[in-house]
Amino acid sequence: MDPRFKMKFVDFMFAKIFGDEVASFINIVDEGINGLFLEYATDDVPGHSSNGVELTEFDAFIIKSRSQQLKSELDQYLEESLNVESK
Repeated sequence: MDPRFKMKFVDFMFAKIFGDEVASFINIVDEGINGLFLEYATDDVPGHSSNGVELTEFDAFIIKSRSQQLKSELDQYLEESLNVESK
């Protein structure tokens, strides 16, 4: 995605392509982006199941709280005002 436009370009193009059904398709993209971000963000957490170590309840709690924090950072980024410079 172009960082100048973020999700606004998706909103614009999907409205042109999908018309009245736009909300469901935008939701699919939004869920996909957030899912990828959470997967990326939690991949380097010590104790993550990808390295074969079982997670303790506390490890799971830390991962979940970190994921929620990082997800909100993604949401904040996507909601920031656009920085579009005319050329």
